[in-house]
Amino acid sequence: MPTNAERGEEIFFERADVSCARCHQVDGKGGQVGPDLSTLAGKQPREYVLESIVQPNKKITEGFATESLLLADGLQVTGILKAENDDELQLVTPEGKTLTIAQEDVEDRVTTSSAMPEGLAQQLSKSDLRDLIEFLSQPSEVRVSAAVTGLTPSTR
Repeated sequence: MPTNAERGEEIFFERADVSCARCHQVDGKGGQVGPDLSTLAGKQPREYVLESIVQPNKKITEGFATESLLLADGLQVTGILKAENDDELQLVTPEGKTLTIAQEDVEDRVTTSSAMPEGLAQQLSKSDLRDLIEFLSQPSEVRVSAAVTGLTPSTR
């Protein structure tokens, strides 16, 4: 069955039930909580992309594990660690908000799992999943060319 990168792009940017673009960017569009997927093509095989969607905790991209902090005031904060020095750290929350927290305010710290939810693949049909992987596996220059010409790689 042929795959459709254009349909995969619609799934990535428009399907609220999977919300890929809420956390991930492709070609400058989307969120910045998860890894930028613009240059995924050529760096990782399709099997890796599939595995990352189906089992997001199997291999977490460095720098994208979730940190859970218990603060001195009893508040618990969860997010992706974006920067840290001796005085403070910065977390990006699942909502995309950046928090700066003084190191002295951190009572306990646990590195947990990927922020990408388990079971996400269950929201997608097999066809949807193939189309999404096709889109993510297209080199950036192919996606940009398709956007300019209005043609998908399969129709050129």
